[in-house]
Amino acid sequence: MKNDTTRRTAFDVLRIAGATVQNMVSEVPTITSFSPRIQNRVGIEAIYAPYVEQQMAAMKVFEKGESFKLPWDLDYDGIHGLSLHEKSLLRTTKPTSVGQAQRIEGMTASGTLRLLAYVQKEKRERARRAVIEEVEGRKKEFMAD
Repeated sequence: MKNDTTRRTAFDVLRIAGATVQNMVSEVPTITSFSPRIQNRVGIEAIYAPYVEQQMAAMKVFEKGESFKLPWDLDYDGIHGLSLHEKSLLRTTKPTSVGQAQRIEGMTASGTLRLLAYVQKEKRERARRAVIEEVEGRKKEFMAD
């Protein structure tokens, strides 16, 4: 293990290649008070913790997608990263929300995330354009006075 100044918890150290719960007994002697089964479980959980966090973040995105409405005139061909099959499925079924799109047989998690990201980006762009139009309109009114 390299010496560096990054502060790590014992849980973080267990994610380093070659680190085991048994290797940490000298630093954390209370480890021995737990059964080997618990020690093994802690080692496993430490290794998979980042992946569990990623999955939890993805679940939050999907939950948000359940209520995220899709425009009725959405051009699925314009969404970069969707497979031809997914584009075809979406054109055929015309889902009304990202949640519905997610449940279409043949849609991948990646495809659903790309759809959600595309729709969110388009929504932000529309809002930005509306603000610019409003500002321009107010400028014209102000200049006319």
